[in-house]
This record gives sequence, structure tokens and C-alpha cells, in this order.
Amino acid sequence: MDNSQKNNEIRTLKVVHLQIGDTHTYFGSIKAMVDTIGEDVLGIKERKLRDMRISQFPEYTTPTGAIIRIGRLITTQKKVK
Repeated sequence: MDNSQKNNEIRTLKVVHLQIGDTHTYFGSIKAMVDTIGEDVLGIKERKLRDMRISQFPEYTTPTGAIIRIGRLITTQKKVK
């Protein structure tokens, strides 16, 4: 491992990927997705998405045909010397 790798901190962040038709949008949380898109467009309430623990499934298709996927974004943050 070289010095540049030692100075980087690896972090993972949850990402909510929403696909409606050919449009792909990414959010930092289920709440952000629902607040932005709306329960009427998604066809499901935020509470139901939370209760069904959607992150345990590779993808979920809502009653309106929107596809929700939960993933991880891997990042590195360079430490300040």
C-alpha cells in the first residue's frame, strides 16, 4: 500500500436509485425520494417502503411501475495533513 492509499479513508453511503421509464434519479434516502417525487407518482407511501425493509431486496417495482433500488456508493476522502 502506497502513501496515497494510506491517507484515504474509504466510506460507503446509501443511495436510493429510482427509475421511472427511461429516467434515472438518485437520492440519499427514501424520504428524500418521496418528498421530491411524491407518493402519488410512486404509488406507495413512504411508511410502507420503510415497513417492508426495501433495502433487503435487489429492486422493488411500485404499483405505478417505478423501480426502486437501494445501493451503496463507495467514496474515499483524502485526509488533511
